[in-house]
Amino acid sequence: MLSDAERALWMATVNSKPADWFGLEHVPLLVDYVRHICKADVFDAQIKAFEPHWLATDDGLRRYGKLIDLSVKTSAAIKALATSMRLTQQTIYRADKAGLTKRPNGKLWVRED
Repeated sequence: MLSDAERALWMATVNSKPADWFGLEHVPLLVDYVRHICKADVFDAQIKAFEPHWLATDDGLRRYGKLIDLSVKTSAAIKALATSMRLTQQTIYRADKAGLTKRPNGKLWVRED
């Protein structure tokens, strides 16, 4: 079951794409995606709330290091999930900007040199 924040992110993600973008096979990926983003928000808040003087102790350094590690791992998971569902900017390009044009039959792309 998704939390309210996860549900809101799910709806924003799904509504940002055409109706046929996601299929049933994407449900587990979407669940992981929204959960990782919500976890990343928690880690970010913890990192921002970290007081500099806490770094003076070994326990403080370990805690801060663990938060940074979790943040980096969560970001990598988000990126991998977003890429696998074609949610990144990399998936959005215009053929004319890539130096590609449509052939007269409208089916194939060719590079213009």
